[in-house]
Amino acid sequence: QKKPKVSTNTVSTVLGVLNIVNWVPNSLDKLSQKNGSAPNYIHSIDSTLLLRVIDNMSVNIGVIHDCFLSHANHGDGLQSTFKEAYIEIMKMKPLELIGKQLDPDGTIEVPYIGTMNLDEVRNAQYIIS
Repeated sequence: QKKPKVSTNTVSTVLGVLNIVNWVPNSLDKLSQKNGSAPNYIHSIDSTLLLRVIDNMSVNIGVIHDCFLSHANHGDGLQSTFKEAYIEIMKMKPLELIGKQLDPDGTIEVPYIGTMNLDEVRNAQYIIS
């Protein structure tokens, strides 16, 4: 998601002050790029999870961003399908995968991931409600 640098001009009018924002051609706002990388990464996992759930459900499901809409009669099936999709995705160790893609030489340490047993997610009561 390319974010260009912007320049701002302030103009005073009889109605008040206006800020006019212009994109700087052929530029890149590196700080904005860095700040957007973590949320974009999390959104990519959310969207992958959403797609896996929809692909594995045999009933109609509505979605809004990262929320699922289903008939109450399908809630248990949706919860079970969500848990299985979550386990499948997390067992792929996505943080390690992106770390290897961004730093193939392994010069940057991957943050501590934890020791949660993903198989225990099947018994989790509140992972999705």
